[in-house]
Amino acid sequence: MVMKAANGEENAISVARIFEFLDGGSGEALPDLIAPRYIEPETRRRGVEGITSLREVLLEAFGPELRVHLQAAVAEEDQVAVRWTVRRRHRAPFKGVAPSELPVELSALSMFRLVEGRVVDSWTEMGAPRPRNVEQREQTAFLQGRLVVHAGSHYCS
Repeated sequence: MVMKAANGEENAISVARIFEFLDGGSGEALPDLIAPRYIEPETRRRGVEGITSLREVLLEAFGPELRVHLQAAVAEEDQVAVRWTVRRRHRAPFKGVAPSELPVELSALSMFRLVEGRVVDSWTEMGAPRPRNVEQREQTAFLQGRLVVHAGSHYCS
């Protein structure tokens, strides 16, 4: 059987479906989206198990209310670049950052390479969790002992 190569738009749709799973959707389509040889960089697991293990890592760090938002996707032939964010309460250590128990957001950029419509490689650059609004940023800075904020005035500790 000869497989037709997917175009960039089809590849972007495949990657978007993976992010639907990361955001809490069904994993039913994952075998059609992830090649068995794929190794998830964060967990070092192969194939579908790699993506499911990534979701487990995110759920552990950010809890069952985890939200994964695909912000943008750009595709060209076999490569898809995506900008995505994770939002929720930081409940467990993640990327060397201790949990704050505050609502946080982290941003990431990922590149995916697909063969015949299935992901075979990916690379991700991810920032550290950061508070989601000014009040929370000030509270976090206070909790970390770097800055004390009181009635709009800033005092270095």
